[in-house]
Amino acid sequence: MKIEYGIHFYINICNYSQIIEYEENSTGKLNHCIHLLNTFFTSVERYSAKYKKIEIEKITGSRLHLYAVGDIDEVVDDVLDVICYAYSFSLEVNRISKYKTLPSIKINAGASYGKFITHNIELSDNKTEFTSIGYACNYAAKLQNIAKSNYLCLDDEIYNEIKYKVQCEKLYNAKFKKKYNQDYYYSLAIDKLNNNEYGDFIDIQIVWEIWNSQILIVGLVLII
Repeated sequence: MKIEYGIHFYINICNYSQIIEYEENSTGKLNHCIHLLNTFFTSVERYSAKYKKIEIEKITGSRLHLYAVGDIDEVVDDVLDVICYAYSFSLEVNRISKYKTLPSIKINAGASYGKFITHNIELSDNKTEFTSIGYACNYAAKLQNIAKSNYLCLDDEIYNEIKYKVQCEKLYNAKFKKKYNQDYYYSLAIDKLNNNEYGDFIDIQIVWEIWNSQILIVGLVLII
């Protein structure tokens, strides 16, 4: 068990239930939407690997949980760049022929800076599972849950670090005040990050590279 400080953030495909429903009603199968989920998260994971301080914790359903250990000024730019990449990829991925028949991906995200604990849980089969608990991961999950489609919600600490670079909407939530001791949280459209200090829209060639690298792996999974 280890006490850390850093940013936890969640990237979620917020309309994935609708994508599943659409394909199931249209074809009676879920092959393409499962393939889409794998392609999207594999792409984001591969992109985040360029930053040494960012770690992948887990994927739960349609949500990817990541964190970056370090002082806020050391890691905030890397975190926001990964979120920008995920948004940019979500705009491009439906250009792949296999996904053209599916509804376009819409994402939302939440991020929080603070203390958390990392540790390994011992499972009954003598295996262990890595997880984290604490303020930063819990609050980031709550912020992602209330973020609008294609929006990012931030806590006060992250906002104060980037407030001179991007404009955010200041919002109040009484439950957050009571549980997390934060008077306000902040919301902004992710494309505002792309148009300011963070990220660039990705080249479509990256999408094809990810796609080509995943065809065999995902195809085998679907067959099995």
